[in-house]
Amino acid sequence: MTIRRLSTLPNLLSASRILLVLVLWFFAVRDMPAVVAVGLVVAALTDSLDGIIARRLGQVSEFGSKLDSFADNLLKPSVVAWLFILEPEIFSDHPIELLAAVGLYAASVTVGLIKFRRFGNLHLYSGKVGSYVQYIFIFSALIFPGYNQILFFLAVGFFILSNSEALLLQLTRSQVDEHIGSIVLAWLRRA
Repeated sequence: MTIRRLSTLPNLLSASRILLVLVLWFFAVRDMPAVVAVGLVVAALTDSLDGIIARRLGQVSEFGSKLDSFADNLLKPSVVAWLFILEPEIFSDHPIELLAAVGLYAASVTVGLIKFRRFGNLHLYSGKVGSYVQYIFIFSALIFPGYNQILFFLAVGFFILSNSEALLLQLTRSQVDEHIGSIVLAWLRRA
């Protein structure tokens, strides 16, 4: 049954992102930041395309949504670890901002796992915009010497915003609605 669910194109894209994370770990520990950067471009493409293709082909499923969330939640901490390995000055320059970002992410994931017994990936608009900004920041930090401070603050700011929004939604909702969009839309629907 699981093999058949994996055979759809959107689920294959999500599964490929999971495999890509494992491959990129090899290149990160071998100190090959350019390869990791290119791999992250591929990860960003699969992250964008899996949902679009699932909707267009009528292949949206609970399994696919959970697979996508699992891939995202495997990739995010891996990227943080890769940056720590390959660009440690980012962490020494901004410990408080990064601790706040990681803490909110951990709180959001923990609340989702405890309250809903699953990753509560809400596919929020702030998270989607933030993902693109984060991919751009990470790519530039791995490819170019040093890192762009403005891109750093935009990436961390969006990460904090989207995880704060996800945490608030999970704390105030009785069930996970992965397509809620934003906390504002959730409140407008209640009114």
